[in-house]
Amino acid sequence: MVSIIIPSCKERYLSKTLDNIFENATGKIEVIVGHDSYDEADNIIDPRATNIINQKRIGMRRLINNLVSASRGEFVMKCDAHCAFDRGFDEKLAAHCEDDWIAVPRQYPLDDQAWNRNRKKRYADYWFLAAPEQRVPGKRTNGLAPYRWYDKKEPELVDDLMGFQGSCWMMRTSHFDKIGGLDAKNYGYFGFEACELSLKTWLSGGRVVVNKNTWYAHLH
Repeated sequence: MVSIIIPSCKERYLSKTLDNIFENATGKIEVIVGHDSYDEADNIIDPRATNIINQKRIGMRRLINNLVSASRGEFVMKCDAHCAFDRGFDEKLAAHCEDDWIAVPRQYPLDDQAWNRNRKKRYADYWFLAAPEQRVPGKRTNGLAPYRWYDKKEPELVDDLMGFQGSCWMMRTSHFDKIGGLDAKNYGYFGFEACELSLKTWLSGGRVVVNKNTWYAHLH
């Protein structure tokens, strides 16, 4: 079984994301939504999912750790609450996700009107790590950050990655436990999630891979 976990903080597109997941998953799944900083007027409670509610905000890293702890699947897939998915994404990702791997699908931009991938814009298969991160021109910040490597094209359908964006990833639940989950003490509560997971994985002998047999679309 694949446990799909979704950390959410008053996400306006959560319902569309959940509808899309239940429509396109073809294997056995459970969906667990973590509501951080719960407000009855702003949070969406879907009875098809297991809903974990925090009245006070605890931050993304702690929330993801809690959602994985509550999961029952052999595989855990985390996604953002503003995504759309390929038909059978769950089984296609799990088919190429070994004991110490992290697998991510091809990433498309999301067409939020059709709630589907936007084929008019470029997709991303590969990511490189840059340090120090520089998101704002002229403002230099510390730390590694993943960037889309649009120019890199390879024929392999399952291929190695340096890093990825944290909006969708899958690994075996046992691997998440083995690498110690997410570190809220040293990394803080938000950001650099994918860098932490990818470095822990491939520096300890595992693999981070893109699976081009499937895709997801993310709202940027």
